[in-house]
Amino acid sequence: MRLQLSKEAITLLHALRAESAPLHAALAEIMHNPDQRAALRSTERPSRRELFVRVGTRGFWIGYEVETDRGETVIRAGIVEN
Repeated sequence: MRLQLSKEAITLLHALRAESAPLHAALAEIMHNPDQRAALRSTERPSRRELFVRVGTRGFWIGYEVETDRGETVIRAGIVEN
Protein backbone atom coordinates (compact mmCIF):
# COMPACT_ATOMS: atom_id res chain seq x y z
CA MET A 1 0.00 0.00 0.00
CA ARG A 2 1.30 3.43 -0.93
CA LEU A 3 0.32 6.92 0.27
CA GLN A 4 0.67 9.91 -2.06
CA LEU A 5 0.27 13.29 -0.37
CA SER A 6 -0.40 16.46 -2.33
CA LYS A 7 2.32 19.11 -2.33
CA GLU A 8 0.02 21.37 -0.29
CA ALA A 9 -0.49 18.63 2.32
CA ILE A 10 3.24 18.10 2.69
CA THR A 11 3.80 21.85 3.07
CA LEU A 12 1.05 22.07 5.70
CA LEU A 13 2.45 19.15 7.72
CA HIS A 14 5.91 20.74 7.72
CA ALA A 15 4.49 24.14 8.75
CA LEU A 16 2.55 22.63 11.67
CA ARG A 17 5.65 20.81 12.96
CA ALA A 18 4.86 19.10 16.31
CA GLU A 19 1.20 20.14 16.08
CA SER A 20 0.80 17.85 13.08
CA ALA A 21 0.88 14.69 15.22
CA PRO A 22 -2.92 14.11 15.06
CA LEU A 23 -2.80 14.44 11.27
CA HIS A 24 0.09 11.99 11.02
CA ALA A 25 -1.81 9.57 13.27
CA ALA A 26 -4.94 9.88 11.09
CA LEU A 27 -2.89 9.26 7.93
CA ALA A 28 -1.31 6.18 9.54
CA GLU A 29 -4.78 4.89 10.46
CA ILE A 30 -5.99 5.49 6.90
CA MET A 31 -3.00 3.48 5.64
CA HIS A 32 -3.87 0.67 8.05
CA ASN A 33 -7.60 0.75 7.23
CA PRO A 34 -8.69 3.00 4.32
CA ASP A 35 -12.39 2.31 5.01
CA GLN A 36 -12.68 4.61 8.05
CA ARG A 37 -16.11 4.63 9.73
CA ALA A 38 -15.90 8.34 10.54
CA ALA A 39 -15.04 9.29 6.96
CA LEU A 40 -17.71 10.90 4.81
CA ARG A 41 -18.23 9.39 1.37
CA SER A 42 -18.76 11.36 -1.81
CA THR A 43 -21.86 10.52 -3.83
CA GLU A 44 -20.25 11.83 -7.04
CA ARG A 45 -16.99 9.92 -6.58
CA PRO A 46 -17.50 6.60 -4.73
CA SER A 47 -13.78 6.11 -4.04
CA ARG A 48 -13.48 9.57 -2.38
CA ARG A 49 -13.63 9.93 1.39
CA GLU A 50 -13.20 12.87 3.76
CA LEU A 51 -12.12 12.63 7.38
CA PHE A 52 -12.21 15.51 9.91
CA VAL A 53 -9.25 15.81 12.31
CA ARG A 54 -9.05 18.30 15.19
CA VAL A 55 -5.62 19.74 15.96
CA GLY A 56 -5.83 21.86 19.11
CA THR A 57 -8.40 24.57 18.38
CA ARG A 58 -8.14 24.08 14.60
CA GLY A 59 -9.81 21.57 12.34
CA PHE A 60 -8.58 19.93 9.15
CA TRP A 61 -10.16 17.73 6.50
CA ILE A 62 -8.18 14.90 4.98
CA GLY A 63 -9.64 14.12 1.59
CA TYR A 64 -8.48 10.85 0.08
CA GLU A 65 -9.17 8.39 -2.69
CA VAL A 66 -8.34 4.71 -2.68
CA GLU A 67 -7.41 3.14 -6.01
CA THR A 68 -5.84 -0.11 -7.12
CA ASP A 69 -3.20 0.19 -9.80
CA ARG A 70 -1.56 -2.99 -11.15
CA GLY A 71 -2.39 -4.87 -7.97
CA GLU A 72 -1.08 -2.14 -5.64
CA THR A 73 -3.39 -0.08 -3.45
CA VAL A 74 -2.68 3.64 -3.74
CA ILE A 75 -4.14 6.26 -1.41
CA ARG A 76 -4.01 9.83 -2.76
CA ALA A 77 -4.60 12.40 -0.04
CA GLY A 78 -4.82 16.14 0.49
CA ILE A 79 -5.35 18.19 3.64
CA VAL A 80 -7.23 21.50 3.98
CA GLU A 81 -7.97 23.61 7.02
CA ASN A 82 -11.63 23.96 7.93
